[in-house]
Amino acid sequence: MRLRKAKSGKSKEPVWLDERDIRMLHSQVLALHGGISGEVVPALFTAALAQPREDYLGGETNILALAASYAATIGQERPFKDGNRQAGLVACVLFLNLNGYELMAPEVEVVHAITELSRDAMDQHGFQKYLKAHVIRYQRSARPLRPE
Repeated sequence: MRLRKAKSGKSKEPVWLDERDIRMLHSQVLALHGGISGEVVPALFTAALAQPREDYLGGETNILALAASYAATIGQERPFKDGNRQAGLVACVLFLNLNGYELMAPEVEVVHAITELSRDAMDQHGFQKYLKAHVIRYQRSARPLRPE
């Protein structure tokens, strides 16, 4: 997996996701659950994946807001022919994991939340609040902590 960090000069910058990795994970999700492969417009996927980084460069430093941005932009912009909701969730969870956080919620709840987000029944801020209630932060020598 290729991990990339943006170069903005800010300290403790998040680890960003790579387009090729999300495309590969999307393909794996489709192989497991079925669906039509391919992108509607490749530039739409590139833009959706870039949105969290743009949010960060614009001043957003809350890791949960950035994770919610991945889920929302991929899930709502629908850059793939199929599996957008799943791709958004995979991107969100992977981003959290790469940055020291873990989503701890029953699968049925997570599926409900991401479905609500992708249908615009929940907005990005609402999904961020959902993450806040269900995400823990890793700490090497101590118990998990709740995010900011």
